[in-house]
Amino acid sequence: MMASTRVCLWLLFIIMTQVVGEDTESIIMSLMINSKFQCANTTCLSFNNVITSNIRNCQVACLTQSQCRAATFHRSTSNCELFGNILNQNGNMLADVDTTSMSVISETRFPSGHGGTKRRLHAAIALIGPPLVAILDEPTTGVDPNARQQMQEIFLNAVKAKLTIILTSHSMDECERVCNRLGIMVRGQLACLGTIQHLKSKFGRGYTIEIKVHTIPGDTNAMVIQNVQRFLLSQRQYQIEVKETTHSTGLFQCGQSTPAELFQLLEENKQQLHIETYTISQTTLEQIFLSFGKQIQTSTDE
Repeated sequence: MMASTRVCLWLLFIIMTQVVGEDTESIIMSLMINSKFQCANTTCLSFNNVITSNIRNCQVACLTQSQCRAATFHRSTSNCELFGNILNQNGNMLADVDTTSMSVISETRFPSGHGGTKRRLHAAIALIGPPLVAILDEPTTGVDPNARQQMQEIFLNAVKAKLTIILTSHSMDECERVCNRLGIMVRGQLACLGTIQHLKSKFGRGYTIEIKVHTIPGDTNAMVIQNVQRFLLSQRQYQIEVKETTHSTGLFQCGQSTPAELFQLLEENKQQLHIETYTISQTTLEQIFLSFGKQIQTSTDE
């Protein structure tokens, strides 16, 4: 668990060192234990109340809202009051053993304008502790490729340290790299849940074949790829569909076969079809995701 905390603190340090000179917001709060604001006037009224499990989460709730300048956590009810203005309140506190108040310390800051940096910061704050479960909503959206890779490495290290992460994402590449179990939501409900290989085996439709033909003098490549297309479509037992063709390449979807059968078919006819290279791959997560989307569109049209 310490490994997760260390890598998150490292990410937090990287974020802070990258943002010198940017527009910023506060990130550190001072604690006033067993105290609450008197709030004798309306300028000290809370603008929001949220339920949080502990003081740290109450701090995070305040720090992630730009208008929040202070907060009070009530231990007995887990209520977290958020304040936008606490003018003249710091030296005017009431004793209350059930509460802990906290206020933002000025000149302790993080960037407010760049969405990607905010997401990195929020992810780091969520993982510091560390908690038993962290819920991250598209944490790498708007993040540059290098930072995204760093964050994904941190997620993987946190999982190795026995932390459970529930992550939402529209990037199938990210899901395939980071997740060991995956669920796809359709109309607000889980349409499938399981390991990546299980989903590919259950919902994947056969295999994808990508073929490149030899370059032939006289600009006849288009005719060559058409010969490959006609040949594959004639093998009706494999239920092959044409996905895309170019001047010298073709992408085909095979619905009924095994990699061994496809390999044998292509090797036996490779020379006569002038095939230079070919690959046989399993259905990707993105194709499975899109297939659920097509099902939604079909049901809507009906």
